[in-house]
Amino acid sequence: GICLERSLELVVGLLAILKAGGAYVPIDPHYPQERLTYLLADTQVKILLTSQSLTSLLPANLAKIICLDSDWDLIAKENPDNFESGVTVENLAYVIYTSGSTGQPKGAMNCHRGVVNRLLWMQDTYPLTQGDRILQKTPFSFDVSVWEFFWPLLTGARLVVAKPEGHKDSVYLIKLIQDQQITTLHFVPSMLRVLLQEADLEKCQSLKRVICSGEALPNNLSQRFFERFNCELHNLYGPTEAAIDVTYWPCSTNWKREVVPIGRPVANTQIYLLNADLQPVPIGIVGELHIGGVQLARGYFNRPELTAEKFIANPFYPSLQKEQGSTISPRLYKTGDLARYLPDGNIEFLGRLDHQVKIRGFRIELGEIETILGQHPDVCQSVVLAHQTETGSQTLIAYVVSQSQTRQHLSPEQEPHFFDEQIGQWQTLYNQTYRQSVEDSNPLFNTVGWNSSYTGEPIPAAEMDEWLKDKTATILAHRPQRVLEIGCGTGLILFQVAPHCDRYWGTDISVVGLDLIRHHLGESKLDLAEQVNLLQRPADNFDGLEAEAFDTIILNSVVQYFPHIDYLVKVLEKAIAAIAPGGRIFLGDVRNLKLLAAFHASVELTKADPDLSVDQWQKRVQRQIAQEQELLIDPAFFTALQQRFPQITQVDIQLPRSQYENELTQFRYNVVLQINTKAEFEQSATWLAQEAFTIPELSHLLEETQPPVVGITGLTNPKLVAPLTILEFFKHPQDVQTVETLQSSLQKLVLPNPETELDQLAETFGYSLLLTYAESQALNHYDAIFVKEQRRKPHRAKLTNLSKTHQDWQQYANHPLQPQLNRQLIPQLRSYLETRLPEYMIPNAFVLLAEIPLTPNGKLDRRALPSPEQIRLELTDTFVAPCTPIEEMLALIWAEILGLEQIGIHDNFFELGGDSIRGIQVIAKARTMGFEFSLPELLQHQTIQELAHLV
Repeated sequence: GICLERSLELVVGLLAILKAGGAYVPIDPHYPQERLTYLLADTQVKILLTSQSLTSLLPANLAKIICLDSDWDLIAKENPDNFESGVTVENLAYVIYTSGSTGQPKGAMNCHRGVVNRLLWMQDTYPLTQGDRILQKTPFSFDVSVWEFFWPLLTGARLVVAKPEGHKDSVYLIKLIQDQQITTLHFVPSMLRVLLQEADLEKCQSLKRVICSGEALPNNLSQRFFERFNCELHNLYGPTEAAIDVTYWPCSTNWKREVVPIGRPVANTQIYLLNADLQPVPIGIVGELHIGGVQLARGYFNRPELTAEKFIANPFYPSLQKEQGSTISPRLYKTGDLARYLPDGNIEFLGRLDHQVKIRGFRIELGEIETILGQHPDVCQSVVLAHQTETGSQTLIAYVVSQSQTRQHLSPEQEPHFFDEQIGQWQTLYNQTYRQSVEDSNPLFNTVGWNSSYTGEPIPAAEMDEWLKDKTATILAHRPQRVLEIGCGTGLILFQVAPHCDRYWGTDISVVGLDLIRHHLGESKLDLAEQVNLLQRPADNFDGLEAEAFDTIILNSVVQYFPHIDYLVKVLEKAIAAIAPGGRIFLGDVRNLKLLAAFHASVELTKADPDLSVDQWQKRVQRQIAQEQELLIDPAFFTALQQRFPQITQVDIQLPRSQYENELTQFRYNVVLQINTKAEFEQSATWLAQEAFTIPELSHLLEETQPPVVGITGLTNPKLVAPLTILEFFKHPQDVQTVETLQSSLQKLVLPNPETELDQLAETFGYSLLLTYAESQALNHYDAIFVKEQRRKPHRAKLTNLSKTHQDWQQYANHPLQPQLNRQLIPQLRSYLETRLPEYMIPNAFVLLAEIPLTPNGKLDRRALPSPEQIRLELTDTFVAPCTPIEEMLALIWAEILGLEQIGIHDNFFELGGDSIRGIQVIAKARTMGFEFSLPELLQHQTIQELAHLV
């Protein structure tokens, strides 16, 4: 084995191993510990050439360690005489490991015969002389390095060795080409693309030829090369299992097809394009590429089953062997690559048959990454795909279903931490918000913090006043005397309800809000100081509150800030215990889970410029849905609660009563839970369908017949017509390019609202009016229910007919903690993989999904997986916009290179999908703006804020 940085000692070490008759196993010192351990254990190398500085990085092994930078005194004592090793063409020259689908890499064993054939062909095809200079810059764990090392040494040309990691720095490479007068070098297409973006290529006049391999070469990149360079470009193809390269093609400016061909076979090599029956395919028909000839590897080290699977008997050997002799091999290697013959006999590469890809020249089994990801304790499922960017380069995307997505509840270990953290965040936010209260505002009507999601501006006072009257009317209708308000804020509800009560307890997590209430209690003329008690505590803390102490508990516009549905159940359980028989729990402003998508689609459409594309609008909506951090609840949850808490004897789901259309009246509802009520009897309702009644008819019915309960079902909800129209367009956008068409069409959606007329009828004939979601559960309909007021014992019929079938609570709510869990999981996954896989196998982006999409027959539906552009990658922090000119310019560069709409100053370059190639592109782009920093510096300063400070 040999484990060294790129150096003179590395070249000496390789030559020494071969001279001694050994086969070398390249062990890249930059590999993570787990991979180093596997390579040393799998190969059981007897000798390991390394350097003193690297010994501390190596895992425990049984090899004899020889340090080429410190053991020369011992080496000098060895016999200096030249000797014959006895090596034949069938002996191994090297074993190079490539990615394996089972989660472990596999070592391809290549013999001297194949390597020598490949090098001699290269010299015949591209003759080197003593005046040529070859640049060795490819990592020696990648087989292109073989010809970089040995071709110049076989022919008398000069070998120039790049510094360690120098292959990642295009500026350094240009200077090296100029200084050392390099004539031949190699690039994978992705790195060639980066090089072509540099401004100083005219300094590379010494170049005669550039060899490309490792990835498919797009023709537009080839043409760009000829615009910048006046030298040859050659496209080569071959797997590690067949001694580096097996086909070649000279590029030219005349080629017009989208992809550059891989050409024809090299010397003593046969290429077969075969169908599933191992029969040759006609010209133009796609087949799997099989390789025969002298360059075939012996097989995979310690993997006889895989060797037998991939290296198969050559069905054409008996007939061809007689004609062509020893160059015809009895075996073929099944590459898994798809290709076809062009009319002129050249071969065109078309991709992979399986899930193997090449990234920056490295062959990667996606299954290996999936296997390693699947071993992480927080990963339930994973799929890794190669995604082609607009520039033609390949990036790895990992799609992950986390355990937290599939578990219905947080684990006992997670719950306290995440609940406390989420509540703490809201506490900080509202302390800051309440400090903004202006001194001249009405202390009894302090609406600070009540801002519109559509505009960011405060909701108009008239709309908030009507909202408040609706809430207090519902609460006061039950004549409360002993009240507990959980989350009393700045006292909006308290100052309206407390004057009518004997005792009023208010709790809140914000000490600032409570101090404001105390201040106003002391100054107001309501004389409430004696009957109001205030406590600073979270919602689930009922310490010191006696059982059955209250007749009313209020949670108004509070539930959405709870961290999880389980937390709400916990609060309600304690609240029920604190309610006296016949009491009630009022939950106001509950956000409706069924309207989550409609809400965000509506908000984002309102915010959008008319020329915004529909596609971009949809992405914004999807992003907002995925990052929703408030708790939204299906109304059916509250009726299902009766299965858990039989003390709940009645559930009323109520729509807000308002003439205004805003997010408070469109997307929220109120709930009244009656606790241990003694209903003397239950009234059956007289139901009228919307289409079967008119206002005059209803008036006549209420006046003449006076039924105890009258319900009108299926009324169109005018407040939701526009949002649901937007939602339908979001799901099925039709053939529209921008949002302007939808925005203009919504202006025509004006429907009459019968709410005012229904209110007047109820008041005239002595009824109370309840508006609730339609029994049909259609989102665009509601039911109106008239209940005759009783003089002595008011009672309510069981009017809510939503399903009471209990499901797991999580089915009734979203998961506000999920974005937080995701933000923590993504860097954890990246770090986890970095300890187990080489850098080039780390996905550029991680996309967390609720589930992996499947086709109707249960297979992975790759087309349904979102691209990175469809989902804004989760960030480690909330978005903070760039502030300084340097931050703004750097953010623009990142956005362009990473293909994202916006970049915040705390966003991490590598967590957004960046890698070393994109890092080089950022550096090159930044240099044009006058910013100088290196790739190692970008690795150390991974956020805009850190990088701007460095610059």
